[in-house]
Amino acid sequence: MTGLRERKKVLTRSAIEEAALDLFDRQGYDETTVEEIAAAANVSPATFFRYFLAKEEVIFAYQEEYLAAIDGAVLAGRLPERQIDLGLVIERFADFFEDRSDALATIDRIVAGHPRLLARSFLFQRTWQKHLAVALALQAGRRQPDVRLRVEAAVVLAVVSTAVQTWAEAGYRGRLRPHALKALNAARCIP
Repeated sequence: MTGLRERKKVLTRSAIEEAALDLFDRQGYDETTVEEIAAAANVSPATFFRYFLAKEEVIFAYQEEYLAAIDGAVLAGRLPERQIDLGLVIERFADFFEDRSDALATIDRIVAGHPRLLARSFLFQRTWQKHLAVALALQAGRRQPDVRLRVEAAVVLAVVSTAVQTWAEAGYRGRLRPHALKALNAARCIP
C-alpha cells in the first residue's frame, strides 16, 4: 500500500505532465515555458524541476512505463515450450495504450511537429526494439537475442509504428488496437 506522500508525488507528477501536454498542444512546444507549465499545474518551477530535468523530459516521461509494458506483453504472449505469439504481444501492447490514448495522441502530435523531439523519439524506438529483443530472448531461455529474435522485435516495432501512423491519419479517433491488428495482418501477408 502506498503512503500519502507517495500518492501526492504521483498526483503532482501527473498534474505537471497533463498541464505541459495541454500547453504544448495548444500553444506549441517551443512557445511554452517551464514557468507556464508550473503555474498551470499549481506548483512552483522548483517543484517542476524536482520531477523533470527539462520540459523535453515531460514528453518522454512514458518511456519507463513503455518498457515495462513490453515486458508484460512478452510475458502475456508466452506459449508452451518457450514460444512467443508475436500477435498476442502486439495486441497486449496496443491494449496498454487504451487508457493512455489521449496522452499518446497529444504526444504524437507534438513530437511529429518538432524535429528535435522527433529525433529523440526515433532514438527511443531503437532502445525499445533492443529491449524487446532481449525480453524475447529471455523468454526463450537465451541470454542474448539471435538474428531471428532481433528481426521479430523489428517487426513488432514496424507494426506498432504503422498502427500509430494510421491512427494519426484517422485523426486519433477510436482505439489504437484495431489499427495494430490491421497492421499485424498486413505484416503476416508479406511473403
